[in-house]
Amino acid sequence: MGKLGITTAYEDVENLSVGEILERSSKIAPEKIAVMFKKDHVTYKLLNELSDTLAVILQQEGIKKGDRASIYMHNCIELYVVFYALQKIGAVVAWVSPAYRTQELMFILSNSQAKAIFIHKEKNNFYYLGFV
Repeated sequence: MGKLGITTAYEDVENLSVGEILERSSKIAPEKIAVMFKKDHVTYKLLNELSDTLAVILQQEGIKKGDRASIYMHNCIELYVVFYALQKIGAVVAWVSPAYRTQELMFILSNSQAKAIFIHKEKNNFYYLGFV
């Protein structure tokens, strides 16, 4: 049995989407840390709320189930928020390694026909907004 007296078996989640699993976790263990990165962390409840909010905004911007979106980010809490928001919509993630530059990035964006791309403004002295 888990720390909170709750166990999760495969059968509990086998028919749930990734977004639904996050929602389930936010109800079962809302204050438990879901993601930790360096000194920052978010609970399951907060991660679910942030991804719900972003999912609504993305849908208002025209992103829908089956659309492709690229995530071109280093590991950070925002990456998880974006990922779960896209999962809740049913969008397909076209991952782009943050180490990639022009040729690789353009190939993935073109090949995937991504409707959106999520990037850092700047990271490790590289200005991504000026690059894309």
